[in-house]
Amino acid sequence: MVFLFQRYLTYYKAQLFEHINSCLHNKLIICYGKPPFGGSSISDTKTRLFKETILKNNWFGGESAIWQSFWKPFSEYGRPQVVILEASLRILSLLPAIIYCRLRNIPIILWGHAGSRSRNIVVSNNYKDIFYRWLVKISDAFICYTNGDKKKLSNVVENKKLFIAVNTLDTNELFSIRRSLEKKDKNQLKSELGLRSINYLCLLGRLIPEKYPIDALSILKILQEQQQNIGLIIIGDGPEKSVMEEMVFSQGLKDVHILGSIMELKKSAPYIFSSDTIINPGYVGLSVNQGLCLGVPTITRSGLPHSPEIDFIKEARTGFISNDHKVTSFVQPIKTVINNREKFYQDSVSFAENNLDMKFCIQGVSDAINYVTTSS
Repeated sequence: MVFLFQRYLTYYKAQLFEHINSCLHNKLIICYGKPPFGGSSISDTKTRLFKETILKNNWFGGESAIWQSFWKPFSEYGRPQVVILEASLRILSLLPAIIYCRLRNIPIILWGHAGSRSRNIVVSNNYKDIFYRWLVKISDAFICYTNGDKKKLSNVVENKKLFIAVNTLDTNELFSIRRSLEKKDKNQLKSELGLRSINYLCLLGRLIPEKYPIDALSILKILQEQQQNIGLIIIGDGPEKSVMEEMVFSQGLKDVHILGSIMELKKSAPYIFSSDTIINPGYVGLSVNQGLCLGVPTITRSGLPHSPEIDFIKEARTGFISNDHKVTSFVQPIKTVINNREKFYQDSVSFAENNLDMKFCIQGVSDAINYVTTSS
């Protein structure tokens, strides 16, 4: 058995874990609790193709910190071969869980970011980074999200303990959806979706202040004032949604579709596929992967605490990263993508199929498990 702990289970991770479980011959047990905002962790009631244990989550300060009843799966299933833990200092029960496993001689794999997104973990003297480096060293293996993360952590621990499992979505489904959409007439598809403009921007992700979603409306306003026949598709939810709805009305913006959160890939994919580019004024995450799998590049800006997915934006190939933080800096890259749409489409698809395929994630997890079980 392999216990894999999560704070809560998102729809996309549930899909990914089903494939990992299949690779592990149904030995995976997902241990997770409820998110801080209440309700279910995932959006459907589908029977999952893995075993699970529902933990009690105690949240503090919204999502600032969490304590989990990590011992529950051990009492339910007994001793596992391996335990995989989220490498996050927000999890107050992380160190107790590590100690619990150490006392029982259970191999531990940490899986997550290479430390802080705003500090260099290798040289930082911040107490959080010192502690994080120590956790990396005492773990039996560490699963990174990107080559860049692995390279960074190789300065902290020996390279053989580091593995890469690209943070990704169910690419089998996304690639299949894209190939199906490619067979459709794009204008007809837009018509079916109620999209009237020639070109579209897409804002994909949580509508929270730190991701600057309102800037997307400012960018759209500039383009529409320049007589561009362009609209905006917004997929996501959050506290900024109502502010954005009011701004669309007050500023007379045209053809803005605020769709809310769409969990299922098959439902969001047609809208993303119909877009020319994803614009992300704030820090990027898995929206980069989702776009590239559907042939859509991402435009963002530098100097933000980006997730590892920023590595997948290759300048003038799979998107643009502006060094200028003014909203006007998005305008020319958007026009460049629109004027060279087929090139960016092919480059995005090629990059996704060669680098973001789910099989790379599954292989990385499998390799880490094999390493700790054969060397322990």
